Amino acid sequence: MKTITKITTTVCIGAILLFSSCKEDPISPEKGYSDGIFVVCEGNFNSNDGAISFIDDTTVIKDVYNKVNGLPLGDIVQSMTIIDNKAYIVVNNSQKIEVVDVTTFKSVGTITKLSFPRYVVKFSANEIAVSNGDGFENNYVYIINTKTLAKTDSIAVGAGPNKMLTYNNNLFVANMGGWSNDKTISVINMQTKTVSRTIEVGDLPADMELDNANNIIVMCYGLTTYDQNWTPTIVSNSQLQKINTSDFSVTTIKQFDHQVANFSSNGLAYANGTIYYLDDAVYAISGANANPTKVIDGVYYGIDCNPKTNDIWVTYTGAASSHKVIQYSPSGTKQKEYVTGFYPNAVVF
Repeated sequence: MKTITKITTTVCIGAILLFSSCKEDPISPEKGYSDGIFVVCEGNFNSNDGAISFIDDTTVIKDVYNKVNGLPLGDIVQSMTIIDNKAYIVVNNSQKIEVVDVTTFKSVGTITKLSFPRYVVKFSANEIAVSNGDGFENNYVYIINTKTLAKTDSIAVGAGPNKMLTYNNNLFVANMGGWSNDKTISVINMQTKTVSRTIEVGDLPADMELDNANNIIVMCYGLTTYDQNWTPTIVSNSQLQKINTSDFSVTTIKQFDHQVANFSSNGLAYANGTIYYLDDAVYAISGANANPTKVIDGVYYGIDCNPKTNDIWVTYTGAASSHKVIQYSPSGTKQKEYVTGFYPNAVVF
C-alpha cells in the first residue's frame, strides 16, 4: 500500500509508438462518459489530489470528477467499480466512497462511516460489498444498501481485506494483511452473509482473477520482516496460486525464488487463457506451461486487460515528469500512451 509520495507534473499527450497531441475536449451531452476508459489515480498522500482520469480516442481529462462537480475527489483514490450505471469510487484516506452517474459523472451520493476502504463488488440487486480494514482494526466486509447508501451488515474477515470477487454465490476476499500480515482468503456465503470457510494461501494475497475455468488465480507477494536494526529479512517468496472453486483446493502455478518487484494491489491480470503479472517486467503464463514469458520490458505499478480486445494496459509512476498509462497489444506491441493524474494504479473499462 503506497504511503511514499513524489511530486510530478503532467502534460497531456497520447502516443502511437511516438507521442501525438491530445486535448481536453468538451464531452457531448449525448455521449457523456459512456464511450472511453477510466484510470484510477491515487494522488499524493495527504494532498487531496486523487482523481479519475477519463480517456477516449481524442480526449484526456485528468480529473473528471472535479471538472463535472467542481470539487476535489479526495485523498488516495484506491479503486473504482462500475455497477448498474453507477461508479463507486473508493477514496481510502478520506474514508469514503463517492458515487457518481457513470454517464454524466455527476455525484449522486457519498458512503461514509468507513475507516480503511479498499474495493467494491456487486453483492445483490440492491447491495454492494466493501472491503475495509488496515490489518489491526475494522477488518470487515461491509454490506451497503445502494438505495440508502447505508451499512446493513458487517462481516468480520482476515487482516487487511483487499481484492474481492464473486462466483457461485460466494464472495472471495483476499486478506492482504494491511499493515500486519495474513495469508488467507475468506469465503462468504452470499445468502447467509457469513464466512463459510477460510482458505490458506501464500503470504500476503494481494490480487485475484477468475480464469476461463472459473477457478481463482491468486498473486501472493510473500512476506518481509525486519530485524532490530530495520534491515529487511525475507521470510517467504512470492507465489502464483490457483483455487479450485469446486472443492476449494489450492495448487501452486509458480513458486518464485524471490519477491516480485511490485507491491501494488493491481499486479495481476487475466485475458483469453493467459495470466499476466508484474515483476521486473510484464510476464505472461499461457495454458498448462508454468514457464513465464516476458512480454513487455519495464517496471510498472498496475496492470489490466481490456475484456473486449485483450489489450494490455499498464500504469507507470516511475518518472518525475509524468505519470501515465500505456496500451499494448496482447503480444506486447506498444499502441498508445496517455499522461494521467498522479499515481495511476488501475484502468477501468
